[in-house]
Amino acid sequence: MLLRYQSVLVLFSFAILLSCSNYSKTEKSNNGEYTHSLIDDFSDKNALSKWETNDDNSWEITEGDGVGELSLLKAGEFGKIRKPAAYAIIKGLDITNFQFTIDVKCEVDTAISGRDLVLFWNYKDSLHFYYVHVSNHLHKYHNIIGIVDGKERRPISNTMGHQEKARLTDFNWHKVRVKRNIENGSIKVYVDDMDVPIHSLIDSTLLSGSVGVGSFDDYGRFRNLELLYDKK
Repeated sequence: MLLRYQSVLVLFSFAILLSCSNYSKTEKSNNGEYTHSLIDDFSDKNALSKWETNDDNSWEITEGDGVGELSLLKAGEFGKIRKPAAYAIIKGLDITNFQFTIDVKCEVDTAISGRDLVLFWNYKDSLHFYYVHVSNHLHKYHNIIGIVDGKERRPISNTMGHQEKARLTDFNWHKVRVKRNIENGSIKVYVDDMDVPIHSLIDSTLLSGSVGVGSFDDYGRFRNLELLYDKK
C-alpha cells in the first residue's frame, strides 16, 4: 500500500513539473517552414540551468508586469579579445535554419552612446559565433551584425544601410528577430518591424550552433522567446 502511494505521489509530482515548465520544445513547429520549435516564457525561476552564461551570478529569471523575464543584471567582463562580454546561450542546441524572436529592453541610461543588447546565433563556443548589436548609435561597431571567429570581433554588415537607424533609444520593449538560411547563407535581422529587415546579408562562415542573448558591455531584460528551427 505504501509503495503504491509513493508511486502515485511521484507521478503526480512529475505531472506538476511538466505543467509548470516554461520551456516547451516540440518535434513539429507551428510554422511549416521549420521542423522544430522552442518557446520560453521565463515563468520557471529555476530554469537558468538550461542556459550557458558568462556568469550565473549576473543572470536571473525575474518577473515584470506579471511576465517572466531573463534579466542580465550587470555588464560582463572582457576576456583576451574584444567581443560581447555577457551572454546566455541555450544549452543542447545545434541548429541550422531558424527564426529566433525575442523582446528586449535595455536598462542603461539612454544618454550613454552605444547602449546595447545583443542576440547570438550559430554559437559554437565563446570564441565562435555571430551576433547582432542593437544600439542607440550608428558606428562601425554599433548597430551591426558582427562575427567572432577565433579572434577579435569584426562587423560584416553595412552600418549605414538604407533601412538603418539608431535603435534602443528608450526604456521600451523592442521585438528583435533573426532569420538564418544556411542553404543560401542569408542572415536577416528585424527590429520592431517584422516585415522590413534592418540588416540583410550573405555569409556562410558558421553554419550551425545555438542561439542566445546578452550584451556587449551593458545590461537589460529579455522575454517572450520563440525559436523555430531545423536540427543539424
